[in-house]
Amino acid sequence: TWVAYGPCTTVNTMVAIAVGEKSKKKALDYARAGILITLAQFFIVFALWWSFRDTWYYQFTQSAEVADMIANLTPLVMIIMPFDWMQGVLSGALKAINKQTLGSIVVITAYYCIGQPFTYVWSKVWNHGVYGVWQSFGLPVGICFVAFLLIVCLTDWDYQIAEVHERIDKDQQELEGNGERICLLYTSDAADDLLCVDLCGRRTTNKKNHVDLR
Repeated sequence: TWVAYGPCTTVNTMVAIAVGEKSKKKALDYARAGILITLAQFFIVFALWWSFRDTWYYQFTQSAEVADMIANLTPLVMIIMPFDWMQGVLSGALKAINKQTLGSIVVITAYYCIGQPFTYVWSKVWNHGVYGVWQSFGLPVGICFVAFLLIVCLTDWDYQIAEVHERIDKDQQELEGNGERICLLYTSDAADDLLCVDLCGRRTTNKKNHVDLR
């Protein structure tokens, strides 16, 4: 999971920047790039596992029984892994377009309402043990991946971008009415330019006067 954390965070940031720039094409391109990078990472991990598949188990245990159990589980883990990583990347895109609440509902439903009962059934009722735990883990992972993919693909990005900017403009007007200004520090460029105006965007105006943030 930690391998996919980088692409997830990057996609979250870059999609948000694209939304700030009002660029639907860039936002979708960043999401696609995140998926491709994640798949590339998986193939590297898969290649390493395949190269050392007969010996790497003994780096963690000297027990032949435990090594055999890991060896039996690893193919299933390798099937689940890319979908788990990709749903993490897609969740980053959902956060960037302010759909994290919908994503949270999907996660709670998949992992707690569906995943946990199936974990008990597969591991205890059907006596699959540890293998059943991993089988049941694959179910919510698959649900989240499919759901997140559908949300990203079916989202009206033009409407979403307009809604985000409408909300920011409203907040800006309220703050300016109180003699304050809003500055969204999503990038180092934005931090350098205290007159930044775009949501998650890079510097869009030239610095004219220094403004104190209060």
